[in-house]
Amino acid sequence: MRPSICNVVINYTNKIIMRILITFCFFCILNNIMAQKITGKVMDAENHPAEFANVLLLQKADSSLVKGALVAENGTFEIEGELPKGSYFVKVTLMGDAPFFTPLFDITDKNIDLGTIQLKKMNIELNEVSIIAKKPLIEIRSDKLVMNVEGNLNSTGYNAIELLRKAPGVMIDKDDNISLKAKNGTIVYIDGRPSNVQGKDLAAFLKSLQATDIEAIELISNPSAKYDAAGNAGIINIRLKKNRKIGTNGNVGATIKLGKTPKYDANFGLNYRNQKWNLYSNYSIYQGNYEKSLNIYRIQDNRIFDQKGINNSNEIGHNLKAGAEYTIDSKNSIGFIVNGGLNDEAWSSNSRMSISNVKNNIVDSFLIASNTVPNKRLNLNYNTNYRYVDTFGHELNIDLNYGTYNFKSSSFQPNKYVATNELDVLNEYVYKNNAPINIHLMNGKIDWEQNLWKGKLSTGVKISKVSTENVFDFWDVINNQDFLNINRSNKFNYDEQVNAAYFSYNRKISEKLSFQTGLRMENTLSKGALIQENPQPEDIVERNYTDLFPSASVTYNINKTNTLGLNYSRRIDRPNYQDLNPFENKLDELTYQKGNPFLKPQYSNNIELTHTFMSFLNTSLSYSKTTDLFSQIFDTVGRSKTYITNYNLNSQQNLSLNINAPLPIAKWWEGFINVWINKQFNNATLYKGFDINASIISYGFYSEHSFKLRKDLSMQVSGWWNSPTIWGGTWKSKPMGTIDIGVEKKVLNGDGTIKLTLTDVFFTNRWNSASVNPERFVLNGSGSHESRQLRLNFTYRFGNKEVKDQRARKTGMEEDNNRIKSGK
Repeated sequence: MRPSICNVVINYTNKIIMRILITFCFFCILNNIMAQKITGKVMDAENHPAEFANVLLLQKADSSLVKGALVAENGTFEIEGELPKGSYFVKVTLMGDAPFFTPLFDITDKNIDLGTIQLKKMNIELNEVSIIAKKPLIEIRSDKLVMNVEGNLNSTGYNAIELLRKAPGVMIDKDDNISLKAKNGTIVYIDGRPSNVQGKDLAAFLKSLQATDIEAIELISNPSAKYDAAGNAGIINIRLKKNRKIGTNGNVGATIKLGKTPKYDANFGLNYRNQKWNLYSNYSIYQGNYEKSLNIYRIQDNRIFDQKGINNSNEIGHNLKAGAEYTIDSKNSIGFIVNGGLNDEAWSSNSRMSISNVKNNIVDSFLIASNTVPNKRLNLNYNTNYRYVDTFGHELNIDLNYGTYNFKSSSFQPNKYVATNELDVLNEYVYKNNAPINIHLMNGKIDWEQNLWKGKLSTGVKISKVSTENVFDFWDVINNQDFLNINRSNKFNYDEQVNAAYFSYNRKISEKLSFQTGLRMENTLSKGALIQENPQPEDIVERNYTDLFPSASVTYNINKTNTLGLNYSRRIDRPNYQDLNPFENKLDELTYQKGNPFLKPQYSNNIELTHTFMSFLNTSLSYSKTTDLFSQIFDTVGRSKTYITNYNLNSQQNLSLNINAPLPIAKWWEGFINVWINKQFNNATLYKGFDINASIISYGFYSEHSFKLRKDLSMQVSGWWNSPTIWGGTWKSKPMGTIDIGVEKKVLNGDGTIKLTLTDVFFTNRWNSASVNPERFVLNGSGSHESRQLRLNFTYRFGNKEVKDQRARKTGMEEDNNRIKSGK
């Protein structure tokens, strides 16, 4: 039966009225939200600034939490945001002092200053107090995105490289190269200092850092002028855990990982702190055998080479961080830090390659190859520092740093060509090499901050020096006898000095508008010298260049619920030291690697527009253009050889849209989601006949959900997925992703934690890539690693639980520490 025209009109009218009512209610709710700032100062029972005290804004009606803040080092706090109209009170808590409650107050159109809050000593014993604090999985701040690792269930048993795979916007390729928002040139910092290494050595170092050592990972896409200008894609800062408790305390933990073989790691931390001294140390050890598959398919000179192989890495590693800080008086303090790692690895590969003709695809021979590479890495960094700070906004930091990196590696490579029956030997070639590397890094920096013109001025200088020594000795093995091949042996030395100065100024002009601007100058002096049997004109390359790197940002509060931000920065990436070595290195029977002494720095201009809605939904639109982009190029040599070298592409352009938000679904269910889409275009003419013009639209997401099943039991599910993308302008990869699941149980009165996790549940974390230049030659690769693991972790904390943090510092081992590259 067809409805009458009258009923249709009535139904349509009702829908319009309902939409109007819903819209009206929505705007009424928004109108009831007020942008407010609540400020004050908190002093502890001994009349010292109550640093890290908790300040909680609570509703009068049900005492529910609205917002919170931590007290700063000078005792001040600030709660800012959109607050509904109504009556509130503030609760202040600090371990060892009694809780403080303010009188009730009403939210109005004016900011509220609560004045100075004086805490009093608690009259009960410390062991009667129980404090439960939990950080959000992801924090979105004005200048960075923070992924909190400590307390994150699905981080259990992970190392740093595995954690970065989970970080929003971060991608890691088959060789463990790191990109951020689809751009390479990411600089990795550890506690505000560079990691000292890059390439395979950076990957080895990050694998040695366990989740038990890490507090949080910070993603900084547009650093200010205070940071070194290095890092086209920005900075990833890994913050290690710092014991923050008064008295003597510590923690101990262990993890068992079951993949194809068992793996283990353990950690121990010990801290002592009083009013003057803070002594802290952390030690971790890991051991296990790790397996990877590697398949390479290539067509060259009408021949098909189809290689399938397995790589094994049996390794044991140690990491140590120790430090001491002494507070001279209320204004002056000094400190010393030493940290380092020792990695002992036995790496090996075994492969079988079929060789056939393109015309008939009939296999006519096989290449059976293996490679045994024992290596040892020792990385040590020392920092001494002085800090002055007063109550007038003046702050002086002086840092002196020294670092060493020693890498010992040798290789044994037998290659055997056999007939199709795999018994008759057609040819056999055996090689050996020895390739030690020694690097020394020194730098010093001075940073000064002061209030100026109702804003804050920061300025500083820095000098960095790096010296590297690379030796490569090559032997031909004939009839089990070693013969030094002087034509394939060499020594490469590289020295570099970077002199830098910067200023940065930020100011809040009004309640709606604030800005930051800065300029950094860097002068680079470098010399690379290759010593070989047959000298060439390109063996010695010297450079001297100076660059300016401006940065600026503006933040504008449109209204109570919407905030806009605009950021700009210019950045540089200097070549890795080993990528400048022009000598040819034989990786295997069919592959060579050669550095490029004329590789130029790559420069990028980055601009980003961000929008924040109700301090909840964060959207960013960014554009970057990189000139002279570093790219690893594969090309042919002769009939069947492939060589790898680095070139500067003309340019790469990236346009990215990124949306992220926390998901407060229920009291027992919280989560986070990040969605991104990126348009990338690469352009280059390397030489006649070798052009690269590759573009792609890529997208992906990351999401994490935590479920509170009961007071002492929780569950977490997390996952990420990336669409096809282009890496380094030359490789197109297929989609990949993963899902992890875990449960956590508190034991021993909350001092102990047991965690059980299953990683890569569906075994989808596998890579597959192809060259973007198939008309020149075809090169496809695929592989996987032990991404699916069952992990069991136990952690126990002991000692005093009164919390007070040591001062946070950046020591300044920045760009220098991130450009060391060597490996198998």
